[in-house]
Amino acid sequence: MSIACAGTLDRIQSKEVFTHILEGNVSDLELGAFCIAMRIKGETASELMGFIDTLQPHLNLLNIGSKPAIVLPSYNWARK
Repeated sequence: MSIACAGTLDRIQSKEVFTHILEGNVSDLELGAFCIAMRIKGETASELMGFIDTLQPHLNLLNIGSKPAIVLPSYNWARK
């Protein structure tokens, strides 16, 4: 499969693309190009929802009870 991303993907399109990525149906070159394109243009809400739709069945959620969770972001400008 060839991934093309000339603009914003709707929720269904982003779910389809991420499904192909998770199933390993894209080459390393295609995956790299897609990641760079998404990094440059930024993700939209519909794209993120489609990615989450695809990813959710694969998650193993932690049950931390009533303990607070601490998130240490390490991406983009999170260190500032």
